[in-house]
Amino acid sequence: MQTSSTSDLKLGRYARHQKALKEILLKVQTKFPNARIFERHVGLFYTHSGNPVKIGTKGEPDLVMYYPTQHGMVYIGIEVKTGVAKQSAHQKKYQKFVESLNGLYIVGRSGEQVISEILIYLSKLKS
Repeated sequence: MQTSSTSDLKLGRYARHQKALKEILLKVQTKFPNARIFERHVGLFYTHSGNPVKIGTKGEPDLVMYYPTQHGMVYIGIEVKTGVAKQSAHQKKYQKFVESLNGLYIVGRSGEQVISEILIYLSKLKS
């Protein structure tokens, strides 16, 4: 598990999350260059004129990865968490949905942990 440095403690929750997300994204892209990885944004946002706009699906993971295998394209969702953060009820429901379709859903706290879980998942597909 990743530990927080003094500089990380000065960052706000959003900034820590973004830092972890970028670290995971970079490591996963480097390890799996044939994958397509997308950052997902979900929530309520406002236009410049103040109009609310909802985007995404509640519970959707922060990162979505599509990876080609001999069995076809696989879906891998990566929900990034820092510190003691836990999944919301919507995220747990989305995880069950992904897993019911034989996809992989990871609650990721470091690039190394995410890569390890992806490699285990892919090795099971080969057997």
